[in-house]
Amino acid sequence: MVDIPGSLHGARTRAQAVSALGVHGVRAALRAGELVALWPRVLVDAARRLDPVTRSAAALLTLGPGAVLAGL
Repeated sequence: MVDIPGSLHGARTRAQAVSALGVHGVRAALRAGELVALWPRVLVDAARRLDPVTRSAAALLTLGPGAVLAGL
């Protein structure tokens, strides 16, 4: 698991990941399978990619600060 401060339930923007790990660190984590891209510009910890809370957090990061999730 890649620990990046400020991540939201294991999800973070690519910019946050690059800020914390650097471009080469992000590329290495993606190649190693430690991080996965769920949607454009959003990365999640591979171990949490199926977690509903992590996926919801990733969706909110993708859609922006005005987004709302509703339902089960």
